[in-house]
Amino acid sequence: MQNELFTQAFIKALQPTIEQIVEKKVENKLKEISALNLNKDILIDREEAMVIMKVCYKTIHDYTKKGFLQSQRVGKKHLYKKSDILEFTK
Repeated sequence: MQNELFTQAFIKALQPTIEQIVEKKVENKLKEISALNLNKDILIDREEAMVIMKVCYKTIHDYTKKGFLQSQRVGKKHLYKKSDILEFTK
């Protein structure tokens, strides 16, 4: 019984320290991921671009055909740089 109370008290005392350590680790990982995403252009398909831009298939097709948006073809798919889509929607 005394051993169990000691264990519970010990865990309770360590909890804030553990939470701080975990929070710091998560924060660092998020910074790493964010840095990777800034340095790398992510390619998205036409459907995902349509959702971000809130336009229909015909609109994004026309923007691509007229040269307002650049796409890369991979097989039958058109892929867009996510940064281009986000910039275009500003």
